[in-house]
Amino acid sequence: MKNHGVSNGLMYGLVSVVLTLIIYLISVELYLGWTPMIISFLVTVFFMIRACTTERNDNGGVLPFANALKTSFIVYVVGALLIVIFQYVLYNFIDPGLIDLEVQSALEMTRKMMEMMGAPEAQIEKELSQLKDQDFSMTLGRTAGAYAVSLLGGFIVALISAAITKRSGNV
Repeated sequence: MKNHGVSNGLMYGLVSVVLTLIIYLISVELYLGWTPMIISFLVTVFFMIRACTTERNDNGGVLPFANALKTSFIVYVVGALLIVIFQYVLYNFIDPGLIDLEVQSALEMTRKMMEMMGAPEAQIEKELSQLKDQDFSMTLGRTAGAYAVSLLGGFIVALISAAITKRSGNV
C-alpha cells in the first residue's frame, strides 16, 4: 500500500522549494516578503487534502479522522523538512549575505509598525537597537529549532485538513 503522506509530503516540499527558489531568483525583496509564506501555506493545504482524498478513495470512500490527521501531518513533516534543509543551504552556502538583508527588512518593518502605533522615537530606537544586537545567523541548531516549532503550526493545519477530508464508513 502506498504511503500517501510521504509521497505528497515529498511533492509538497519539492514544489515549495522550486517556487521559493523562483521567487528568490526573480527578486530578493519579493522573497523577503509575505509571498513565499502565502504560497507555501497554499501548497501545504493542497497536498494535505490531496493526500487524504487519495487515501480515502483508495479505502472505498472511508477515512477516519485519526487516519486523515496522520496522513496530513506526515505530509507536513516530510515537506517542511525539505524546505528547512533548502533554507539552511540557501542562507549558509548559496547567499550568506541574505540574512543581513532579512534583518534590515525586519528592522524597517518594525520601525514602520511602531510609528503607525504612535510609539515615541526613543522607544523605537531602543527596540531597533535591541534587534540589531541579536544574532540571526542560521545555525544547524536554530534551523532544527525552527523546524520543531513549525511542526505545531503544521499540526494545526493538519487538524483542519483532517476535519475537512474525514469520512466515516456509514455515510
